[in-house]
Amino acid sequence: MPLKIVIPKPEMVLISKLIRNPKNVKTHSKEQVHDLVELIKMVGFKDPLVIDRKFVVWAGHGRLDAAVILGMTEVPCIFLDKLSEKQKKVFLLMDNRVNESNWVSENVKFVFDEVGADAFSKFETGFDDYFQKIMNIPEEEWQNMPDFNQKKENVYQTILIHFDTKNDIDKFSKLINQNITSRTNSLRIPYRPVKHSDSIWKDES
Repeated sequence: MPLKIVIPKPEMVLISKLIRNPKNVKTHSKEQVHDLVELIKMVGFKDPLVIDRKFVVWAGHGRLDAAVILGMTEVPCIFLDKLSEKQKKVFLLMDNRVNESNWVSENVKFVFDEVGADAFSKFETGFDDYFQKIMNIPEEEWQNMPDFNQKKENVYQTILIHFDTKNDIDKFSKLINQNITSRTNSLRIPYRPVKHSDSIWKDES
């Protein structure tokens, strides 16, 4: 017999009734809350808060902050029915834990390239620190770089190429007649010089 999974239906609850959990395990910066506001304005309030019958919030403190800023008086909530206090605390930790995962570096860059930096102009938690991490750029070198202001361009096709050895990279470099270094993250064919202000990945070697 298949396991019966409960699918709770959200209920609208007045914000004035909600109690912030004093044992909440994460904090939200002003930048994060600002971006939650922008996302809610973009797609709506798609993720309900999770609360108990005493109206204590067990998930969704950031979204609650954003709702208050937006002037909302009520928000969709899912009730944690039939859970013991111990189970609620397990949920509090694990709900945050399971949402942590690694980024797919190539896909992040591809999506960012496709939409362009201007699409993120309303958001405050950008990707500068992420790009620095995946490209292994020293902190002092990153700080001297200009602000990233990539222009959206139309291209016929974008492909991802994997190299097994350094020798394979050298052969490909000679084939296309372009210099490829450890800091090269993108190429354009036919070659076109990139202005320093156009790309964060400028190769100066």
